[in-house]
Amino acid sequence: MLFRARAEPLLGRPAGWVMAAVAAAGVALAALAIVDASDRKTAAWAVIGTVAALVLFRVAAIGLVWGARQAGRPHHPGLRLALANLYRPGAGTAGVLASLGLGLSVLVAIALVEGNVAREIDQSLPARAPSFFFIDIQPDQIADFDALVKSMPG
Repeated sequence: MLFRARAEPLLGRPAGWVMAAVAAAGVALAALAIVDASDRKTAAWAVIGTVAALVLFRVAAIGLVWGARQAGRPHHPGLRLALANLYRPGAGTAGVLASLGLGLSVLVAIALVEGNVAREIDQSLPARAPSFFFIDIQPDQIADFDALVKSMPG
């Protein structure tokens, strides 16, 4: 149906059972995120924040569509066509704005987490940390490894 929508437009909303299945899957995903987290309180706040952000971006999209409809008809044909396409029937304005908003929010969250991890590593490393380290040296390899290390300059 998705690929045929160009030739044969979809009419109306999805069936009620489809909407119920999507809602149930969303609730199950949120519950799984909370139950599986080590800090359930923080996970619950993250789920609440995500839902609130989705609602906020959806309301912003509705406001954008309403503002485009109220803007009138500019004289420039390109601007008139652009505004009309924001609020025309079947326009994906609300979905696109919500998707972009949540995508950018996730990108900012990833950048913040990366910055915090980098800062934590910088603060926890000693002043003279080794550039290289070796793991999984077996007891019968220690003598050969010590000889190899001592033969290297520096």
